[in-house]
Amino acid sequence: SASTSWTTFGFYLLLSLLIAAANGCATAALNFVSMQTKVLFKSSKIVTTMLLGVLCFGKFYDVSEYACMLLVVGGLAAFLLATSSGSLAASLPGVALLTIGVLSDSLVPNVQQKLLTTRPMHELVFHSNWISAAITLVYMGFTGEALTAWLFLKRRPRVLALLLLQSIAGYLGILAYLQTVRGHGSKVTVLVTSCRKLFTI
Repeated sequence: SASTSWTTFGFYLLLSLLIAAANGCATAALNFVSMQTKVLFKSSKIVTTMLLGVLCFGKFYDVSEYACMLLVVGGLAAFLLATSSGSLAASLPGVALLTIGVLSDSLVPNVQQKLLTTRPMHELVFHSNWISAAITLVYMGFTGEALTAWLFLKRRPRVLALLLLQSIAGYLGILAYLQTVRGHGSKVTVLVTSCRKLFTI
């Protein structure tokens, strides 16, 4: 029905805004905090994902799942603190941006899981990406970054090839990510993406 279509589109719009907020705030926070602080904040996403799942989506977790969550976060925090060569410098604007980013990022797998119960995966990928791209283009046009990016790419066209490779890798990654969301839920997916940070480092 038309109302169902608009409801579904509303969820896609919400998902795209959450993704844009999560990525944008986390990147902007690097103007105020260290990379280690950013990774440490994002590593704690499993905590807010589970809490928001309970508060907003009516999910329930048993004691062993909470214990597992604390062990993962504690292990990642210990690893980052042990391997950090500098201090975990932070400022109030940076912490605020990271908090908004982590809260937005925590809602993403919950919304995705809800959509995947009724919508096909390729549809979710298509709609969330074109809406996110439109939001990003509007923002870039408003801030003037679109012109700066265009001039940069004209000077260094090989960056386009790197962006294409990044897009392909990102597409394959999001397919695997969404398959994990569909098959195992938001909690397990966030645990996997948190462990991924160890391989990244």
